[in-house]
Amino acid sequence: MDRTQLRVLLTAGPSRNLNVLETTLRLEHEANADERMFRVAFLNRCIILKHLDHRAHGRATAARVGVERPTQTLLYLPYDANRPHDGGEAIVYTRDNLRRLFEARTHASSAFNDNLVEDETTLDLLDTLPALNPFLLRDAFARAARPLPEAYLALDPKVMHRIKRRLLGRIRPLVVAAFGTDDATSIEKLEGVIDSLLMPGVTCSELQELGAALRIDPDVAPEVLGAWAGIAFYEDELERLRPAIHLFAHWLVHEAWPQEPIGGERAQAMRRRLDHLRSAVRGAWRDIRLILDEYRDTYIAMVFEDRPGPFVAFLRNCRHQYWRIGDLFGRFEQAVSAWQVFRVPFDDGAIPLNLFEEFLFFLERTFSSEPLRNRLPSKNKRRAVRPAMA
Repeated sequence: MDRTQLRVLLTAGPSRNLNVLETTLRLEHEANADERMFRVAFLNRCIILKHLDHRAHGRATAARVGVERPTQTLLYLPYDANRPHDGGEAIVYTRDNLRRLFEARTHASSAFNDNLVEDETTLDLLDTLPALNPFLLRDAFARAARPLPEAYLALDPKVMHRIKRRLLGRIRPLVVAAFGTDDATSIEKLEGVIDSLLMPGVTCSELQELGAALRIDPDVAPEVLGAWAGIAFYEDELERLRPAIHLFAHWLVHEAWPQEPIGGERAQAMRRRLDHLRSAVRGAWRDIRLILDEYRDTYIAMVFEDRPGPFVAFLRNCRHQYWRIGDLFGRFEQAVSAWQVFRVPFDDGAIPLNLFEEFLFFLERTFSSEPLRNRLPSKNKRRAVRPAMA
């Protein structure tokens, strides 16, 4: 991984980046030694990244396209904890890789190490996830009945501020309706409700009152309303990514073609692959929009038509949507970041054929669009081209 890729990953959003190191340093500063994500000490100083190495997939793993998963889980250990962008040691997570790293760092055997086995179970769970945002993590660890210190699920303050503002606008009409006029007391209650939604463990009576106003069973009101924060997070992610996604989509539809002129069977194969990929990207975008449109439509029905039932039903089930929408956001963020990296050396112009084909393979894997061919037909060897999928 070069410095450009590293910088892209370290500055990515919470869907692709879980900064265990930063949280650990903060806990150490607070002298809180009890809360740690891992039992093996050096793992608490890593940054966990969701990454697709386009170079590996474009070349070395091309023959294993049906087996290789497009998204890898990386454990990155900076040389300097205070300057993580300056470089460090990284492994693609597998149990074998982790055990080799453990033995190299501790000079101890990895066999029969209970702490390592426990951490492998945690990392196995993280490795199954398509993204690393805190709402998806909390849900996954709860389903697996595994503990995860709440400190490692905290959102970046800037992200938290944006989500609070988003929730403020959404919840204000409901709080005013439930608690009376829009005065200082109502605003104070509104802030208490939002804190309860965003920070598990923070509870307030107003949350139960709001649940009652929406006719939600009191036993499930905190969980159902808490799902609202997760959807607000995804709304915020969409707004953050939207400009870059639009630029990437414009390139894919109107400009995606290699530098060198190609024709005949080679050009036909390329067009089929691009058509197939465009269809996969449109489908992924459509699925994101369907989830968020359902959220907005049911919200409007509740606020303006006094029909809370559809919105409550959506919130009750939307934790299942976290997995799908988290996966889709991760794919778009991977694709956009890689597109920016690929184009930098060419001043945003056309990409040479060999790199274009490598990048096309990367995108096909990212969007689970099975390539029509691992390689274009040779100029000197004619081969049948599989027809494009409908």
